[in-house]
Amino acid sequence: CSLVAINVLVAPNSIWVFVGVMIYALGTFKYFFAEELHIRKPVVAMITHQPLPLSIVFVLIHISLASGPEYNSFEVNHLFLLLTFALPVTAWEVSRKIKAPSQEIERYATFSRILGPKGASAIPLILYVISAGASVFLARHLDLHSSYFVLIGFYLLVVSYAFVRFIAKPIPDRNILKNVAMIYTGLFMLTLLVYVFVRYQDAILS
Repeated sequence: CSLVAINVLVAPNSIWVFVGVMIYALGTFKYFFAEELHIRKPVVAMITHQPLPLSIVFVLIHISLASGPEYNSFEVNHLFLLLTFALPVTAWEVSRKIKAPSQEIERYATFSRILGPKGASAIPLILYVISAGASVFLARHLDLHSSYFVLIGFYLLVVSYAFVRFIAKPIPDRNILKNVAMIYTGLFMLTLLVYVFVRYQDAILS
């Protein structure tokens, strides 16, 4: 309800983008009226549900673009913003459904069961690399302090170590991917927001 109110009051011109994304989001809750297919074919659920974070960030960007006197166009900077914030969430969602072979539970669909633990683990790692690259582009465009790049590089190095370590030997003791992904995603987003605030605090607080 709050999202509907914000869209109608602040950015009514983006209502059709909002409606389209909400139809898709509601469809995911109903398994697009094909629940049995989603249960029998977990890969279908993976394809239909994983774009959800992208779609939510996409509509938030459009609300921002339409909140002024004119509906600003969606440009390449907004694409990088979309990738920066949406891909880490998708990576975490995949990570929490990765298990070592001995941890798999019958009738519980995981990405590691579909793609194998090594193949599934490569997906979040790739998404994190793309997201970090997009954030670096944004940071350069926003003229953020150079220490931002050092921190993001350090975060990416740590998360890469955890994932590569599990890929090399997918055993339960090395399966800390869900927690590592959650911590990385939180730190990654918080760091970007803090640096943006510090750089533009005068404009934000004025």
